[in-house]
Amino acid sequence: MASNFYDRILPDYGDLDNETGRCPGFTLGVRENDGGIGLYMGPSKEDPDHGSYYNAFLNPAEAEELVSALQQAISRARTKKGGLAHPRRVRR
Repeated sequence: MASNFYDRILPDYGDLDNETGRCPGFTLGVRENDGGIGLYMGPSKEDPDHGSYYNAFLNPAEAEELVSALQQAISRARTKKGGLAHPRRVRR
C-alpha cells in the first residue's frame, strides 16, 4: 500500500497568483510504494489516481539524486534578488 509524504497544490508558473482565474495550479505529490518512490503531478481539480495525472517512478538512489538537485536549486535561489523571498503560494 502506498504511503503519501507530500501532497500540495503548487502555483502555475505562468500565473503565480491565478489572477486570470484560468491557472488554478497543479497538485504535486510524493509517495512510497513497494520500495519505490512515486512522483505525481496533474491539474489541481482532478483526482491524482484518475484523470490526466503524470506519474513517475524513482528507485531510492534516483530519488536521492533528485533531492540533491533540489537542495542545489534552493541554495542558488536564496542568493538571488538580494535574498528576497517570494510569498508562500503552495497550499493544501
